[in-house]
Amino acid sequence: MVSGFIAEYWGWPAIFYLNGTLGALWTVAYVFLGSPSPQSSKMISDQERSYIQTSLGQVGEQKKLQTPWKAIWTSLPFISLIIAHCGQNWGFWTLMTEMPSYMKQVLGVDIKANGLMSALPYLAMYMLSFPFGFLSDFILKKQWLSITACRKFSNSIGMLFTKLTAC
Repeated sequence: MVSGFIAEYWGWPAIFYLNGTLGALWTVAYVFLGSPSPQSSKMISDQERSYIQTSLGQVGEQKKLQTPWKAIWTSLPFISLIIAHCGQNWGFWTLMTEMPSYMKQVLGVDIKANGLMSALPYLAMYMLSFPFGFLSDFILKKQWLSITACRKFSNSIGMLFTKLTAC
């Protein structure tokens, strides 16, 4: 949403430099402040560490299961899921990268308004993901749909809203 403002005042390369700098700062903070486990963390109190360990319960020795890779990769539902996901990603990334150019060159929208308008479908997707997540939990709790049907329904609604906001 702020990319339009950044591009207008500092030029379009500043968008990438700013994101790269923020990503590098995040990585440095994560390397120095993060830890691989609660036991080795210096950022939490002993009380919090104890709470985490007791809430996790005991993890016993587990048998290593073989993953049936051939069955997975030759499964028709898996293949159809890959095709649907690739199609959705193609549309998503095409819109994300081409919408600002279309709005500027065809619709004549200035760069500041363009940044905000181009972000609207993705902002709507983000904002609606929370209420629809709670709605899915509610539907499952009431047992109105099975888990599979609820996931299919949620996927369809999500793709429909993305399509409608981009029209």
